[in-house]
Amino acid sequence: TATTEFSEASQARLDELIQQVQGIQQGLASIGSALSTGIQEITSSVDELPASLPEPPPESTAPPTADPDPSE
Repeated sequence: TATTEFSEASQARLDELIQQVQGIQQGLASIGSALSTGIQEITSSVDELPASLPEPPPESTAPPTADPDPSE
């Protein structure tokens, strides 16, 4: 019957979607483990850097100069 054909087609599509989701999950898991490894490598290499890194010039982090506020 048409209902049986429809449900078989639906089941086939559902199986296909499930396989795609499982593939995505595996991909995300491998991305996650690669990120974790990368973060560990960065963290360990940061620990090996000398403690006397040059600091940025103060003007790059200083607040803006106190110009008179025209709205006052």
